[in-house]
Amino acid sequence: MAWGKGKDNHKYLHGMTLSTEHIIWSGIIQRCRDSNSRLWPWYGGRGVTVCRRWEVFTNFYADMGPRPSKKHSIERIDNKNGYAPENCKWATRIEQSRNRRSNIVVEHQGRQMCLKELAEQIGMRYHTLYQRIQKYGWTLDR
Repeated sequence: MAWGKGKDNHKYLHGMTLSTEHIIWSGIIQRCRDSNSRLWPWYGGRGVTVCRRWEVFTNFYADMGPRPSKKHSIERIDNKNGYAPENCKWATRIEQSRNRRSNIVVEHQGRQMCLKELAEQIGMRYHTLYQRIQKYGWTLDR
């Protein structure tokens, strides 16, 4: 870790500017704060915020740690809430696909899960389960 030089010598350089974690953090800041970002409408434009602590990259990194693998990216656990330590985790694409606002969430055996996960768990084609629940109004027990 080193101190900056020249007119920016008041800034602490963390040496991670080109790291994947920094790129991910920069993306969070951009989509939540920059109305010119192509992702703004689905994040900042929808009211998704970044907690004050995470305005500084080193705090974000201290809370989240290194990305576990190349298959992981940042995920908000509750999509209604913003980016904050208590609402974020590293997750794979499959985990994230099960946490979309468009998913149908059901409760099965005391656990909430998306309909796709339930279909896999009970060994039924997703489309069949979807039709029975959404189109025909069947209960999960039926």
